[in-house]
Amino acid sequence: MGYVLRNDDRLVWHYEKKGCYTVRSGYWLACAIRDREDGEVGASNSNFENIWLRLWRMQVANKVKVFLWRCMHEILPCRQNLFFKRVVSNPICFQCHEAPETVLHALWDCPAAHEELRHFGYICWNVWNGRNTQLFQGWKPNAFQSYQHMQEMAEEFYQANCTSLRSIQDGSNLVVN
Repeated sequence: MGYVLRNDDRLVWHYEKKGCYTVRSGYWLACAIRDREDGEVGASNSNFENIWLRLWRMQVANKVKVFLWRCMHEILPCRQNLFFKRVVSNPICFQCHEAPETVLHALWDCPAAHEELRHFGYICWNVWNGRNTQLFQGWKPNAFQSYQHMQEMAEEFYQANCTSLRSIQDGSNLVVN
């Protein structure tokens, strides 16, 4: 006796919500298999989807969401991407002239980005500190209080350290504490 397939039976690609194969999900699966064989632990598909859901639900301007999405997909028009598309003749970072300008380089590795990264450090510290305040003291500072505290902390650090740092960089009035 043979099996009879009903008309509504179909093949389903369980790595996508809609059940249809996409190049993206195939690539993700290939990378996950490669990483597992190499002993690396990769993110699951549900974690990958959660990142996008959280990104699109963020209460920020749409241009910020799109910017973050483009960063995560490495599709910002940095010099290396423009070089690959033959828009520019040189992929080297125009700010530091030290390395190819990738998204990661422009936002993290480039010395020109370090000033802004300091602010990012303060923001991360404030998020963690707000969490601890809520956990251990039972109240959570509002966004304005957190921002104000972050500014005060940065100013205090600058006053205590940057005057002597500037002197050392200039090579004048070396201060030894």
